[in-house]
Amino acid sequence: MNQRFNIKILFFTILFFSVNTFSQNINLERMNNEEIEKIIDSLYYSNPDEGIKIVKFYIKKSKKENSNESLYIAYRYASKFYPVPINFKYTDSALIASKRTENKTLITDAYLNKGVILMDESLYQKALDNILIANSVLNKKIRRN
Repeated sequence: MNQRFNIKILFFTILFFSVNTFSQNINLERMNNEEIEKIIDSLYYSNPDEGIKIVKFYIKKSKKENSNESLYIAYRYASKFYPVPINFKYTDSALIASKRTENKTLITDAYLNKGVILMDESLYQKALDNILIANSVLNKKIRRN
């Protein structure tokens, strides 16, 4: 019994130090956006504080590269990682960035993301409004194709 307890303590100690040194072991500057997004995805449940740091980096990187598409994605991640009411700010920023791309798929996704975030906070009418706008944008896209 005592040996199992010691093994558990050892395991959690190793896990704790590996998580704390995670950001020091990766060089985000050398990574492409897809690699950064995979890291962010992996941290959503396991280490959201570290995820926020990487999301902040991704936002800065996207602004520096003047890439509205990656900026939209970075803001969408921020809307998922940050608590209320900060996440509302990021849903709006994601929506603005998506509109700058003029990509109807991203715009639709931005409205859906905002709807989901609002729904999570029981703001059902506002959520529905955004989901209906997403539906409208999507229908316009379909009619044009």
